[in-house]
Amino acid sequence: MSLPPALRARLVEGLGGSLERTRPLGGGSCCQVALVETPHQRLVLKWHLQAPRGLFEAEADGLLRLRAAGAHAPRPLEWAEPDGACPAFLLLDYLPPPAAPLPPARWGAQLGEALANLHRADQPATYGLERDNFIGTLPQRNTPTSRWPDLWWEHRIQPQLELAAQRRTLRPPLLQALQDLRRRAADLLPDTPHPALLHGDLWSGNVLLDHTSRPALIDPAVYRGDREVDLAMAALFGGFPPAFFDAYRAAWPLEPGAETRQRLYQAYPLLVHVNLFGGRYPK
Repeated sequence: MSLPPALRARLVEGLGGSLERTRPLGGGSCCQVALVETPHQRLVLKWHLQAPRGLFEAEADGLLRLRAAGAHAPRPLEWAEPDGACPAFLLLDYLPPPAAPLPPARWGAQLGEALANLHRADQPATYGLERDNFIGTLPQRNTPTSRWPDLWWEHRIQPQLELAAQRRTLRPPLLQALQDLRRRAADLLPDTPHPALLHGDLWSGNVLLDHTSRPALIDPAVYRGDREVDLAMAALFGGFPPAFFDAYRAAWPLEPGAETRQRLYQAYPLLVHVNLFGGRYPK
């Protein structure tokens, strides 16, 4: 795989040796992703030629927060903003894949229990985060609030509706119908659910298995919110076996009304996909 020359030179200098090989890795709907091999180590490299400022710093922060809360996630090693011809990049620990595929029922059950444990981890009693970050390459505001519905509307749905109106990615009748979600959100969402640390972008492409077949979380868009948000997104795009949802509910049953709230919570990732990909899902 060919790296931008300035990025290759930066890596050679920083790693203190030659790059023996680079090859593309799967995923990367918003960024380029490669496995980088030196004589002494293997690392994951992500870069973006037009990254918004702070993109990879925010991703590194999210991974560190997940790890501090007990989740299995790669360790961020170095990240940098664009510097001349060198694009923004992020270096991560490489988690080798398992030698043989693990049955979905097994890794799904492991992931479901692990996600429940992550959501239980002690967090400050506010919703949002102490910093803003990104979902994909779109800004995600996280100004802490004391009421969960306020954050969900003001910092999740409303900014995406404004962006969709600006880009004309949704027809006016649909935009108006989505604006009407504000009343439903106030009626349906709990005021003060447990403030869980959320992955924030939990679809199957953001989960991988390491060499021990342990599920690991990647590409987070973390913040504190209702734990049902992660489950709603996981259910939206598929790829998670029934054992994942069964194991989560066995470890921590959901509150009544979760199925109704799920559809409301799925509005956010759907709007994000419209604004990122113009209505197309990434392949």
